[in-house]
Amino acid sequence: MSRKLKSLIVAGLAAALTFSVIFAGCTGAPSPQTPVVTSTPSATSPAPTPTTQPAAWKWPNAIHVLGMGSSGQVKLVSVTSMLEAKTGMLVRVQSEDSYVMATRGVKENKFAFADFSASAVANAVMGLDEYAVRDGGPFIPMLVYSSSYGSTGFVVRGDSPIKTPRDIKPGMKMGISRKTTGMMNPYLALLNWAGLKEDDVLWVETGDTTSAVRAVVDGRADLAFAPPSGPYIYEAVAGPKSARYIDMNPEKDTEGAKAFTAIGPLYGLGPAENAPPSIRGTWVMSSYRWLFTSSKADTELIYHIAKWFDDNYNLFKDAHETNRWMTLDSIKEGLKTIYFPVHPGLKKFLIEKGVWTDAHEKRSQYNYDLCESYVKAYDEAIAKADAQKITVSPTNQKWLELWENYKAEKKIPLLRVHPSLTENAPVIPSPGYKVPVPEPSPTPAAPAPEPGVTGDVAFKFVSVTDPVSPGGDVVVVAKTVPGAKCKLTMMYSSGVISSIVFTKPEQVADADGNVAWKGALDPVRVTRGKTTLTVNITAPDGKTGKAVTYFEIK
Repeated sequence: MSRKLKSLIVAGLAAALTFSVIFAGCTGAPSPQTPVVTSTPSATSPAPTPTTQPAAWKWPNAIHVLGMGSSGQVKLVSVTSMLEAKTGMLVRVQSEDSYVMATRGVKENKFAFADFSASAVANAVMGLDEYAVRDGGPFIPMLVYSSSYGSTGFVVRGDSPIKTPRDIKPGMKMGISRKTTGMMNPYLALLNWAGLKEDDVLWVETGDTTSAVRAVVDGRADLAFAPPSGPYIYEAVAGPKSARYIDMNPEKDTEGAKAFTAIGPLYGLGPAENAPPSIRGTWVMSSYRWLFTSSKADTELIYHIAKWFDDNYNLFKDAHETNRWMTLDSIKEGLKTIYFPVHPGLKKFLIEKGVWTDAHEKRSQYNYDLCESYVKAYDEAIAKADAQKITVSPTNQKWLELWENYKAEKKIPLLRVHPSLTENAPVIPSPGYKVPVPEPSPTPAAPAPEPGVTGDVAFKFVSVTDPVSPGGDVVVVAKTVPGAKCKLTMMYSSGVISSIVFTKPEQVADADGNVAWKGALDPVRVTRGKTTLTVNITAPDGKTGKAVTYFEIK
């Protein structure tokens, strides 16, 4: 395995500053800074033997770090505000809602570090679904420091009959943001615990986690996958029906827990920590959350960041409720099971603290090699796709089929939680491409409404894309009174209402009364047939109306 080394030396009369940007090598060993040679040779006497001394460390002028969503941004600000104040370095904390965009930014070394859940990063490394883009996909994420002890699980309403996974029955409704492979995996693992399959239950796609939780609260779904630390959970618990989490204690059902782990190898189980008081202690999916960086990140920068966190823990430990997990003990515990390599800068710090052992070295190298195997295979798969003129896009099933089957052909193991520091996870090769199963078609609860306009507001559909193929765009153009608020709802022929095709269903008519929507159908998980579009209109004077039309999904 080769190393790439860039060295930039800026010499002045007063000081010397040296940075080295190094790819992690096979041993993952930290690279020392370029030494500064000091000697005073004489014209009349032999030059003394040169001595070396490391260049003095100087923090860069600024770094960028990344948190997921507003809550992730707040957490990082609670720490980096102290880092900024003590070092004089400007720390720009950015926020991102898309894991696809966030992991791509880390891959491109745009951030000194980013706060992620390990399972989300694993989906990117394995190139699942929406991560399988040309300029994204697999990379080698490296550990910088522990961030928190994160919990997530399955929320149900307070009056739900579901108390354990065994209480989930056929026909129950799963609230899910979107049915991608990465998002489906924990649900399928839960269903395996319950002795059920994907087709045994109904699926309610909501577009995002907040909407999935609200679907549970409203009774439109029986359960949803969500972290108990989210503000929507606190709202649900405080609501009239309250909310709680399904108990996933493996000691109460060892066989069920084994069935869960067989499908969900990225998840550990433990008591919920960062959650409303009524939920804390309930056994859910729990694991250490990490600060990640690129394999290209500077060794000395990461070393000094890790050292600063350890030296200044008392400054920030109470600034956020999850900061108490940013300790050396959390790192030691988390390294026992994590499936990503340690950055050379963190390794240097752990050696200095007397923590690093041969077992850590072997495990980090194993994790590095596994991640690298995905990177190499992905580059080879893209070359194959280009040769066959297959568009590299997560919406192209031919590309996904090629990529998933290539992983299986190369027998690349799935990323999995390790049982301990000295025992690697069982090797389970990538399974290959699986043909997506379209959404089941339940019987509509009520007949579809008749087309036309009712109410006291003038409204006319000017144009609607018809027909539309899976993966295609749907454009709706209409005319109504200026300033009217118009909300669009789409219902499949099955009677299932979609909230993810049109991401901005509420629009306001312009000064001429024009209003329009543009949506995109999923390339696979759609229900073909006559699809209903309903617009509820509220005019500025308070008058209301409703308009209905149809288009065909072929």
